[in-house]
Amino acid sequence: MAHGKLRELMSEKWFHAIDFGDGLVSPGRFFERLPPNYTLFGVFELLRELKLSGATVVDVGTMDGLVAFVMARLGAARVIATDLAARETFSAAREALGLAVEYRVPVQASALPDALGDERADVVVLAGVLYHVFDPLAVLEACRRALKREGWLIVETSYLFDEGAARMAFSPADEGARGIDRANVFWRPSRRALEGMLQLVGFEVVASIAVDGRLTMLGRARRPSDIRDRSPRMKTFHERYMRYANYKERIDLDSLASADGPVSTVTFNGQGGARRLYPALHRPQVPLQPDWQPRRELDRYAKVARSAWFQARTALGEGRAALRLIGRGRDG
Repeated sequence: MAHGKLRELMSEKWFHAIDFGDGLVSPGRFFERLPPNYTLFGVFELLRELKLSGATVVDVGTMDGLVAFVMARLGAARVIATDLAARETFSAAREALGLAVEYRVPVQASALPDALGDERADVVVLAGVLYHVFDPLAVLEACRRALKREGWLIVETSYLFDEGAARMAFSPADEGARGIDRANVFWRPSRRALEGMLQLVGFEVVASIAVDGRLTMLGRARRPSDIRDRSPRMKTFHERYMRYANYKERIDLDSLASADGPVSTVTFNGQGGARRLYPALHRPQVPLQPDWQPRRELDRYAKVARSAWFQARTALGEGRAALRLIGRGRDG
């Protein structure tokens, strides 16, 4: 393994912690205070539960390339990594690992279908992107068009963990605790909002994994009429939206309804429904992921306590939403 160039880059700013072997690990952005790459733990679990052998997969917003490299190591036949700007760390890591991962830059997430041309993917991973874009619905719709029918989207995002209703927070105008003081963060959806957004653009939500204040969802690209568990309101949208002459967005529900193109053969063999991981206790079983070695064992338990706080706040938010629904039912 060629580590010369990598060693020169170890002092540079890395987004991902990658274990290259021979004791060489890139620093990543969390250093020792948090488990490396913990926001991707849900992504890693879902990738392990998808049968990627022979699949064409895309990693949107790849940064240093960890998710793309993991998919290649898990057996994907063709891996395409996209981003807005090229990173020297990606190129050096790819060379050192000897992986045939295609690197396409610059590519806007909303322009993914155009970047793929006539190709369609079996799996698209959209990790840490949705809350950075101006129009998250347009990006989810673009991912849907980039996929084969019955293909898979893994979307990972910061979310409103303490909100049980379908809500979206707009960070630049939010002066409260839900606002984030970073100039590249715009949106934070609740779980129900993200589920609804995925359904709206043609995904059936199959599984989700919460990791503290982050949420990963697995959606299957389907004809709208084949999506199970649609609410009556969502069904009405799918059936009537295309009849409006004066209201048109990018989505073409008629095209989704009549989709007869290539069908993905990638299968999901994991656990459906909602799950939660405690990052301080979880060890992802994927290639290239470093182990977490906190300086003090007390740091691990402090992180466990923090995760328990997230879980309690999540349960409280869901309980409040349920009580509101009960109250509306009584009023009606």
